[in-house]
Amino acid sequence: MTEEKVSELKRQFPEADEASLLELLVVCDGSLSSAERLLMETFPKGPTRKRSKVARQASIQSLMNRPVSKKLVSTNTSGSNKPVLLHTKEAIETTVPYSTIHYNFLPNDLADSLLQTIMDDTADFVASEFYLFGNRCVSKHDTKMYSSKPIDGIFYNGVETKNKSEFTDFHGIAQVLIEDQVNMEINERGRLPFQHQGQWVGDLALCNKFYTKSNNLDWHSDRLTYIGPHCTIASLSLGATREFRVRKQYCSDDATSRFNTIYSIPLPHNTLLIMHAGFQEEFKHCVSSTTELIPHPVSGTLRVNLTYRHYLPRYKDHIPQCELCHSPMELRRMFKDPRTRGRYVWMCSRGYQGRDCAGKFYADFSADSLIAKDFNSASLWIAPDDHEALQAFRESIGVVN
Repeated sequence: MTEEKVSELKRQFPEADEASLLELLVVCDGSLSSAERLLMETFPKGPTRKRSKVARQASIQSLMNRPVSKKLVSTNTSGSNKPVLLHTKEAIETTVPYSTIHYNFLPNDLADSLLQTIMDDTADFVASEFYLFGNRCVSKHDTKMYSSKPIDGIFYNGVETKNKSEFTDFHGIAQVLIEDQVNMEINERGRLPFQHQGQWVGDLALCNKFYTKSNNLDWHSDRLTYIGPHCTIASLSLGATREFRVRKQYCSDDATSRFNTIYSIPLPHNTLLIMHAGFQEEFKHCVSSTTELIPHPVSGTLRVNLTYRHYLPRYKDHIPQCELCHSPMELRRMFKDPRTRGRYVWMCSRGYQGRDCAGKFYADFSADSLIAKDFNSASLWIAPDDHEALQAFRESIGVVN
């Protein structure tokens, strides 16, 4: 059935590659009509489609026709989902409340030296390979892991990570400055229930290289397996300016909305975007190949992204093994159905290698094993503004408003 949907999308939109179409179907929960609508926005012209004018991205004020609100609600009722461009620090941090942004964060010489160091490093940068619906997919950007000390036993897409290097001096200096900023903000914001209680340490940085505009990163939320729930990730952009897109994980509970609003945030050279606790639970993000690119004087069209993360020994040392196939498992949070949204679950990673496995445990962060006895004892967090899930939870425990 899935292959038939991909074939139909490929027939209508031959400009798109099959790997992207598969990912889009995942994002749209298998809905062919939703995937078609989103593709029409990206590819308005084509051999089987009528010509249409590409609308400009609106500012948030013009889209909502009112002052920016802290409540993230979509007003897209027209049958389209044009990204809303967020220009200012205030607009970004108010609209996407689990984030903070800092322009020109590092000293200029340090930012330029770190960029040049990564440009010169050509060893072990590789495209990620994985499977969706049994089909082999290859990412359109190259990735490598840097760390402050040797780290072994890290699995990604079901395969142990081999492409890694230790921090250079420039990585390490940036780590110290980023750690100071992140820990200051964590102390000011307070912590969410499952957030790590100690100091945040950016001891590992996943580095992505986007060489040209055609290189992209599809919709996803960063995996929680090694960094735990309510994690903090500090993302440093270097080189060319690209747009970072954000949208909610699940549909808005606003009955008039047909789509979740996509917010587009340009990230110039030397910009630090901190994704605070709750961001990965509530949002997906991507780097689209359809947006404009502003070259950098040194790197040209190359954009480098370093995401500093705190790998927690408690999670790394206690990742459950699948009972069915003995593969390592991935930590996720359920989000589709409001009746289950907010529960954390361990899922077998074998599917990323094209071998289906239904292995699953519910997660309990209070247990030494990190495994819950059953669904009802699984760790649960619902965002305060997720009224639909909160209402479903009240009903499940017999509370009537």
